[in-house]
Amino acid sequence: MDFRCHLTQKGKEKTEAYIKELLAKRKEILDAGLDSAEDTPIPTVKDIESDISWDCTGLDYTEYVNSWGVTDNKDADYPIGLTAGEDFTIFPMLSDFYKWEFCTEDDKEFMVRVEGVGELQYEMTISPEVMDDECMRVKIGEQYYYFG
Repeated sequence: MDFRCHLTQKGKEKTEAYIKELLAKRKEILDAGLDSAEDTPIPTVKDIESDISWDCTGLDYTEYVNSWGVTDNKDADYPIGLTAGEDFTIFPMLSDFYKWEFCTEDDKEFMVRVEGVGELQYEMTISPEVMDDECMRVKIGEQYYYFG
C-alpha cells in the first residue's frame, strides 16, 4: 500500500532545525579536514517528507526515526524523530483501497466513481499539512483518500 505522509507545521519546524544541525556538523567536520562530503547531500525538508512516505507501512504507523549522513563517513549525532499526528499526517491512496475512475460525463466534472461507494465529488487540495504538493482527495466516511 502507498501512503502520502506530510509534515505538519510543527514537523516542518523540527525538520528545518534538524537540517540546520546537519549543516553545522558538516561545516565543523569539513573545516577540521576530518572527512569529505562529495557523495553525501544534506536532505531537504521535502527529502525527509518523502522518506517518511517511503517508510510508512500503514495507518497505524506511529513514528519516523532516521539518522542522516553529514559527510561521506559520518552521520548526524542523533536521528531525527517525528511522531504521526503531531509532526506528520498519513494519507492513504484511494487506489490501494478502492477501484475508481474519473466520471467522464460533462455534468459530472470533479467527480469520481468509486466501486462500492458511488459517485463522489473530489477536491484539489493544498493545505498547511501538505507541503508544496497539490493532489486530489475524496472523503469516504471519516477518512480522506488521496489520488492523482
